[in-house]
Amino acid sequence: MAKDVLDQETKVKKPARAGRGGKGARADKPAGARAKVAAPKVKPEADADVAEKAAKKGGKGPADFLETAVRVAARKAARDEGLEMNHFLQKAVESYLLAANAFEPELKDRITAKREIIDTAVAKAREIDAEGGFDEHFMLTVMRALTTDARTRSVYEAAIGGAVDDTAAPRRAGVNQQLARVIKAAVNAKAQRKGKGKGKGQLARVQVSGEVITSYTLLEKPKA
Repeated sequence: MAKDVLDQETKVKKPARAGRGGKGARADKPAGARAKVAAPKVKPEADADVAEKAAKKGGKGPADFLETAVRVAARKAARDEGLEMNHFLQKAVESYLLAANAFEPELKDRITAKREIIDTAVAKAREIDAEGGFDEHFMLTVMRALTTDARTRSVYEAAIGGAVDDTAAPRRAGVNQQLARVIKAAVNAKAQRKGKGKGKGQLARVQVSGEVITSYTLLEKPKA
């Protein structure tokens, strides 16, 4: 019996015997069959970042489905608010749903807190920049300012779902990612890159301890 089973399994792997004229049926996949592709894993609270990465890889971002004139107007409005396009569209959708009272109370409070801390981060980044406080550690400077003030600290904690120093807060990573992007966009900065030769182009990042963030990218202003 064991031999019969082995023979049956072996036949699946072997090509069919050739018939007349040397032609035989192939043991390939049936016509039209497609290999299954695993769905990408998406980190919570990072929807706008995921959409932007997908667009950079050749996929369509949310803005690509807008009429050209609408897209142009949206980009201008996004720049005026110190936001990247996908975050601006995310904010527009959230605003609509908040106005329509479409969220449960817990979700409404969380989205409201996230929106407030992002808006505050943009305003604070522009304020510090206007006062001449921009340097390569600008990301850390703004995050410190946000969490030093008692009011914004409490809003930040509501947004991440935990205390400032709680690295396991459920929404900490996603909120921090969004804050990093809007802080950079708010002052028209760009990430520094390091390395030479093969390694050229890697982001220049700094690891820190005892801060609201554990790492951040060094920033610079574009050359005039």
